Amino acid sequence: MWISHLRRQSGPLRRLNDFTWHQVLRPFTELKIYLYSITAASSQVASSNIANFGPMIIKEMDYEGAKTNLLSAGPLALSVFIMLICAVLADRKGMRSSLLLPCLSLITIGQFLIFFDTHSKSVTYGAMYLIAGFSGPCSTLITVWCAGNIGPQYTKMATLALCLLSHTSATLISVDLFPPTLARSFSGIDLYSHRNCFCFFVDVGIVI
Repeated sequence: MWISHLRRQSGPLRRLNDFTWHQVLRPFTELKIYLYSITAASSQVASSNIANFGPMIIKEMDYEGAKTNLLSAGPLALSVFIMLICAVLADRKGMRSSLLLPCLSLITIGQFLIFFDTHSKSVTYGAMYLIAGFSGPCSTLITVWCAGNIGPQYTKMATLALCLLSHTSATLISVDLFPPTLARSFSGIDLYSHRNCFCFFVDVGIVI
């Protein structure tokens, strides 16, 4: 019944690409699909933690009241601005992996700045800009990259579903990676800083 429904909805694409279960199951048997998902989840962890706990980090820098909210808005505003730039470049220039790799690199730099120096307010706040500013665009770019490099149609849809599942799961898991009792030591960011470093080299390998 479901196969018949999909065939009726496929329109002109039906003649080019008939539905088969092999195409749906293919993403679960290819290593690169899991690497895409790991990268998507890792960048989403960084984005979610900064969005959820950015005010807490700033408060631990001895800022209170309205200053906490104002200072936490800057990194997120930068993320929106960079995401718009990446969207234009990806659409008009076809730049995807060439944008993704710098974003992952800057996220990793920001996380290691916090990891090695948590006593300087300027360093910590600058690291927040790097993490928040580039983790949002990174999550979107990895999804677009998958859509442009995976085929045929039903394999692409299953791959995108797996990446979106990784996004959602990472958002929920990120809350547990940053317990409020450890806010001053930024342990939540420490836990996944090495993972993003790993994902950067994974993406380099995929591109090559």
